[in-house]
Amino acid sequence: VIPEQVGIRSDLLAQVLTECLERNIQLHSLLIVRHGKLVLETAKFPTAREDKHLVYSCSKTFTATAVGIAIDEKLIKLDDRIIDYFPEVSRAGLDENAMKITIRNLLMMATGHGLDSVGDMCNSDLSWPEVFFHSEMIYEPGTTFVYDSGGTYMLSEIISRVTGKSMFEYMKEKVFEPLDIMDVSWDVHGRVNTGAWGVLIAPRDLCKLGLLYLNKGVWEGKRILSEEY
Repeated sequence: VIPEQVGIRSDLLAQVLTECLERNIQLHSLLIVRHGKLVLETAKFPTAREDKHLVYSCSKTFTATAVGIAIDEKLIKLDDRIIDYFPEVSRAGLDENAMKITIRNLLMMATGHGLDSVGDMCNSDLSWPEVFFHSEMIYEPGTTFVYDSGGTYMLSEIISRVTGKSMFEYMKEKVFEPLDIMDVSWDVHGRVNTGAWGVLIAPRDLCKLGLLYLNKGVWEGKRILSEEY
């Protein structure tokens, strides 16, 4: 619709875009949706509107969505101890607090680690879950926020283990196809999607995920994700 139909002034949108150019803000593309209606979709040359972009840590929201659907399907619970999903991890010398980390803690980024564990993961020859659990614990899990991409990767591992599919395959079935997101990819580590990063997607399709949350888990009348989650 034209912006005025949902209470937005077209001249102010034009002013925003002009100021982005004048201030040399590196805007690749922009979509604005209000009341479920698309009022602005633009891209700055040489970017085209349909070009896909790496969305970096926006990938974490896709991972959290997969977790929510798995919870809705009763495959996992928020307060499950994640160590129980990794029987192969060595318990020798394992910090007692590492045994307490739950799925909820991973989503909250309150694992108890003092630093993001992903750096150690990427620089180790050991399996990433092994490195995650043996990273130094500073806090009681659930008490202190520390940005942790390694923890989000662990969610991807758990989804793969409980579904028997990669998280990408699970999301394709549960989210991408219902939302008509047909051209999307996700980086992998081995056979596991990286979870915390690596989604390559077009802006209009990324916008659909935002709308799914704005609509409390419903897409075009179909329940995708529980409103409670």
